[in-house]
Amino acid sequence: MKHYVLLPYAYSTQAVMDSVLAQEDRIDGFGRRYFLRELHDGRRFTLAALLDDFNYAAERGKQIVPMFVDKTFADPPPYNQNPLPPHLEHLVQPNANGGLSSFRWHPDLRAFMADLVEHMNWLDGHPGFGGLLLQETAIGLSNPEEAGYSSTEYLEAYRELFEAGQMKMYWQANFIPGANKTFYAEALHERFTGNAIGGPDFLLEDEALVKTTFPQWAEARKGGAELFVGISPPCYQQSLQGKRLELDRMIELARERGFQTLFWSYKPFGAVNITHALQAIGADRGN
Repeated sequence: MKHYVLLPYAYSTQAVMDSVLAQEDRIDGFGRRYFLRELHDGRRFTLAALLDDFNYAAERGKQIVPMFVDKTFADPPPYNQNPLPPHLEHLVQPNANGGLSSFRWHPDLRAFMADLVEHMNWLDGHPGFGGLLLQETAIGLSNPEEAGYSSTEYLEAYRELFEAGQMKMYWQANFIPGANKTFYAEALHERFTGNAIGGPDFLLEDEALVKTTFPQWAEARKGGAELFVGISPPCYQQSLQGKRLELDRMIELARERGFQTLFWSYKPFGAVNITHALQAIGADRGN
């Protein structure tokens, strides 16, 4: 099982990565968020920041799994900025999470994302590049049809991404309005073999996930996809059957469910935080 530490915006620095590795060097690397506007200045793609992080990771025997951000949450400035490059920044709308959601189904943004992935192909095979983490499929808009939403076009956008990319992709498939059954049926197509499907949160007591999403992930696994899952800070203090679920038990349960990669969210403070997660990872690696 692979373990990556997923860094939030405010902690997405190589200094933070150094501090994590000083605590536990046996992780596989880091998930790192990049606003789409960081990768394109309105005229051309600028991938120097990606390459710098990949080189940093490779020098330490680790990998970076980049996540391209086009949906934001209620984050403080400057992390609540419009995530899209200047020529596309009109393709967003305020979402229910206190941030902005992009119109991923829009032809202009679809073409941009496919072009970005094609530009990433030359980095595939770099020892510090661990694959591409796609942001959650849930778009967070209460009335997406007002923004021209179409579940069919949304699915086409993802197909175009997978067809454009040569690298491994981690597909956070948790929800797509109006097309969940179709969405997961498409996930079983042979083009997803060798990629990974999963979700942003490891919430075992969420009935919607247990009854609908987890079984679909299992079916996708039969179709050739790997399984992965994110463990976010709220999950660190999760309860199961009335008792707090210890992090080492979470790893056991993830393994029992067939997950092959875990993305642990970096939480620097609180009763249970990244230090405890790293201790659980270290114990797992010591077995």
